[in-house]
Amino acid sequence: AITNLHLINRFFPQCVPLLPKRYQELVDAYGKHVPREQRLEQLHAELDAEPVMMTKPGVYLIYGGLRRHDSNPDQPIEQCCAFSAFAAACLRHANIPYETILGDMHRKPAWFEKRWFAALPESKSATYPAVVRVLEDGTSEF
Repeated sequence: AITNLHLINRFFPQCVPLLPKRYQELVDAYGKHVPREQRLEQLHAELDAEPVMMTKPGVYLIYGGLRRHDSNPDQPIEQCCAFSAFAAACLRHANIPYETILGDMHRKPAWFEKRWFAALPESKSATYPAVVRVLEDGTSEF
């Protein structure tokens, strides 16, 4: 995959802006390979940052998802939570407009647990799906 990125950078520079930001960062200014562990750390840091869209008023469904292989940062998170699918169906049936945010089921983002589940006892853990309503003043209801 890294070889392909080098080839794209060298022979098809017009295609580079079409690549996702994460892939563009894989090849630094000198074209050096970025180790998988470092790419995983970068990915986890990106996922731990709260999504910008959650600052806008509205209803958000935080949908559980997984990668096909957790140690491969190049694979996207795919929707796979049956409970989240049921929550999405209920929102659609009730004609409630919402936006979907994918959450990694094996490594929940830091913002997810801190923002809505800080009051949970140690014996409980935060889980998906989560339907969150962000109000006009920036506060949220779970």
